[in-house]
Amino acid sequence: MIGICNTWSELTPCNAHFRELAESVKKGIIAAGGFPLEFPVMSLGETLIKPTAMLYRNLVSMEVEEAIRANPLDGVVLMCGCDKTTPSLVMGACSVDIPAIVISGGAMLTGKYRGRNIGTSDLWRFSEDQRSGVMSEEELNEAEAGMCRSQGTAPLWAPPLPWPAWWRRWGFRCPATRPSLPQIPTARSWRSRPAKGSWTW
Repeated sequence: MIGICNTWSELTPCNAHFRELAESVKKGIIAAGGFPLEFPVMSLGETLIKPTAMLYRNLVSMEVEEAIRANPLDGVVLMCGCDKTTPSLVMGACSVDIPAIVISGGAMLTGKYRGRNIGTSDLWRFSEDQRSGVMSEEELNEAEAGMCRSQGTAPLWAPPLPWPAWWRRWGFRCPATRPSLPQIPTARSWRSRPAKGSWTW
């Protein structure tokens, strides 16, 4: 029996596509002769949680540990993405010490504003520009509308994107994150392929 630890939530843009991704993971587990059982854990994202999602990382880690320990699972697939859910799930699974694989949710498409790339970190600068009169409210709304063009983690090299390299360093198997392919963006139609093959690696 293979658990699928899913941090899906519509409140967390990083993980809002995990429901569909989990179906690909299930197919892969069945193809490998396993029996998949999906279970939810608290989803963390900086977008809406106040004052910060960092306050809940240890709570989620404990939830993951106890959910795995309390059930008769032979292995687990951890579905996570950013620097909040990833350490939470990894720490929880390590505490139970059963076979585990990490599936990265992937990065969102880079934002666009008037012909240039923007990211979520630009919002703070735009907000200050609007407050000081450098940018109008209409321009701020336009920039904000083009910032998150898909679901997925923030398209920044730090902090979300280095996590796959760290997982591998710690000995976790990460089928969606080969060295030549650190993160497949969530909007790519072939995003589900590594997820489907997760338990056969």
